[in-house]
Amino acid sequence: MTDSTTDQNRARTVRNQFILRKLVVQDGDQLIASHRWLWEKDRWKELVYSIVTYSSGLPDNEARLVVDQLDALGLLSVRRLAEADLSEDSEHSLLIEQITELLADSGLSSEARDKTVTALSQAATFFTNKYRGRVQAFLRQFGERLVEELRAGIGFSTLTPVEADLVLTYWLQNILELPLSLKDESVAEFASKHGMDIEEYIETADSMGLSVGFLDDLVNYQGRKKASLGGR
Repeated sequence: MTDSTTDQNRARTVRNQFILRKLVVQDGDQLIASHRWLWEKDRWKELVYSIVTYSSGLPDNEARLVVDQLDALGLLSVRRLAEADLSEDSEHSLLIEQITELLADSGLSSEARDKTVTALSQAATFFTNKYRGRVQAFLRQFGERLVEELRAGIGFSTLTPVEADLVLTYWLQNILELPLSLKDESVAEFASKHGMDIEEYIETADSMGLSVGFLDDLVNYQGRKKASLGGR
């Protein structure tokens, strides 16, 4: 890949991210209350909370406080934790030292600290090696399998395969908040209008750590709003 192509791809990514960020800024407040996972990093943070809770022996509320503090200090990056598991250099060792120090301040024994840090770095390594550090990519993979299994198992006789996928994806979005895109007409039109296909729309959301379910709802909300204003 030439430098020119790389620059063009980078510019395209920046433009796509701006389009989605603008969508969130313009209408996000209207739908935030109906979505638990606006930012995909919060799903990872919830796994960190589960690890800290059961590896440290801390009460739930204290474990939650520790995780909030780790997050506020910028110590929960999936990729940095994965690198810390694999590297001995000073920068990555420093991350482990900082996490360990905070765990010690919270009253964890040396054994509990080591247990917690090891579990965190192992989880981070898995997601980094398999899913580019994106928890949502793992969840989406299994969500798509669920859609396929449900469609085949139910065998909707009055719905087309596309309609069946919309029904099941919408259901899984609503009950499990899985990071699945409806890939419906509104989303396709929005993506096309801004020079993207649906897969690029999803990839852009993932690169920003934005929930595609939340974005789907925003796209549909904005479409309804513009229709009510006569397409303006």
